[in-house]
Amino acid sequence: MDIAGGELRNIVATGECGKLSTVHIWDTLTMNSIAQFSLGATAKGVAGLSISPCQRYVACVDQSNDHNMYIYNVQRKKMLLTLSAGTDAIFNIQWSKKPNDLKFVAVTTRSIQFWNPADASKKLFKNGTFGQKYT
Repeated sequence: MDIAGGELRNIVATGECGKLSTVHIWDTLTMNSIAQFSLGATAKGVAGLSISPCQRYVACVDQSNDHNMYIYNVQRKKMLLTLSAGTDAIFNIQWSKKPNDLKFVAVTTRSIQFWNPADASKKLFKNGTFGQKYT
């Protein structure tokens, strides 16, 4: 579950577990659904999700063996990107809090990955480092 920023903080994203997993975007003031996205038959559930500060995008990762990552455009109700995030399970995703910055971080049990889905070089992520850096 994630709650979008903004003045009212009324936009919420939730994810389902199970064979036919979906992500739901809700307006808590009206209790109406804004968007719904299916992750497909291989997802096995939503492991983590996050709404961008601008409330236009949702990033999520599934619990499949490939740990697929998805980015959806909420307003257009369309998937923008899907890819395998690697062999390590991702248990947290968080968008940058900087306005109009569409970078996000994914945390696994062994690493931290900094993602930039708008990177023109197609190097979508860089691994972070923990502890002292040795040269």
